[in-house]
Amino acid sequence: MTNHWKLDAVVAVFSVAAISWSASTGDWTAGAVAFGFGGCWFGKRWSESSRRRVIDVHVAPSALPPTPTLPRISAQTPAEPQEIVAQMLAHGRAPLLLREQIAETMSAADLQVALDQLRKSMAPVPAGEVGIDDWRIGLGLLSEEDTLPMRASVAEFWIDRHQVTNEQYLSFVASGGYGNAAFWHDEVTEHRALFVDRTGKPGPRYWRRGQFIEGQATHPVVGVSWYEAAAYARWAGKRLPTGPEWVRAASLPIQAGQNAAAQRRYPWGESLDRRAAHLWGTEPAGATCSVFEYGDGATPHGVHQLIGNVWEWSESDLSACQIDERVELPEPLKALRGGAFDTYFDCQATTQFQSGDQPLARRHNIGFRCVINNDDLVTETAGKA
Repeated sequence: MTNHWKLDAVVAVFSVAAISWSASTGDWTAGAVAFGFGGCWFGKRWSESSRRRVIDVHVAPSALPPTPTLPRISAQTPAEPQEIVAQMLAHGRAPLLLREQIAETMSAADLQVALDQLRKSMAPVPAGEVGIDDWRIGLGLLSEEDTLPMRASVAEFWIDRHQVTNEQYLSFVASGGYGNAAFWHDEVTEHRALFVDRTGKPGPRYWRRGQFIEGQATHPVVGVSWYEAAAYARWAGKRLPTGPEWVRAASLPIQAGQNAAAQRRYPWGESLDRRAAHLWGTEPAGATCSVFEYGDGATPHGVHQLIGNVWEWSESDLSACQIDERVELPEPLKALRGGAFDTYFDCQATTQFQSGDQPLARRHNIGFRCVINNDDLVTETAGKA
């Protein structure tokens, strides 16, 4: 018994090393084996000490998330599983812990903590259809008569209740997110060195020395490209929302008939209320505000600031039509949703309006929030001991 801690350390280091290698290469075979072996080992050890029942599950590589990784631990200072769980929860990475292949190796108590964090930070959005508008070029983007209505089906998912804050994004930066190629799209892997702050440190454009502006911890992070937003989402075990997902979360359609649904023009109802969103003419003028302000603009299921404060990157490309033909834009653009603190026109601050920008753009008024598929999560503790 006195030498078990040495074996625990070896198993922990081996497992995390295999998982990290799998994340960096995209080959999850070794990672799955490591999880299975590590789960068996620590399940046996935990059952000896606390009589907890842990289920060993072997998961196919295709069922794993795109690029999740556990916090790095060194061979000199191996971390206990409970410590790894604590670190991930402290960084807001509960969705990673709730993936089936990881959740099955956790105790019921740790799993419940992860579920509580998920429900506090994210809101469930039910599956269903949503009406979305596609705008036409050459006719002006400010008139709702120039849009083409379409319908899309959306599976059940979870969405961040708030835009990602400077404080949250700092955890990604501080943990070496900019240096880990596993989180980045292949086309920008070699260009990550260009994503720096005003002092040349890795991070958002308007930060200094790797730190956000004092007093703006709970403001939405801005000055991040689409690629940086996508990398953070992968690090957190999430992804960026598609256009239909964002619109469904913001408008919450109500089935009004067999082939029709009533959708909100704004998250709070049908009329623009400048007390409910941080837009042009509201305070603080010309700048972002905390993501916890303008609570009157939340959706019925508790998602805040889907309209106003900052535009939000989406996973979808910006698409355009001219008359009735889809056209190719001169350069690839990613769709933006929601308006910002400097949005002047009322029609740009609705749940349907979309704008767009280059995926490399790092603007002062663009941020993001994340989503995750409900099917990718373990959302109950039933059967756990």
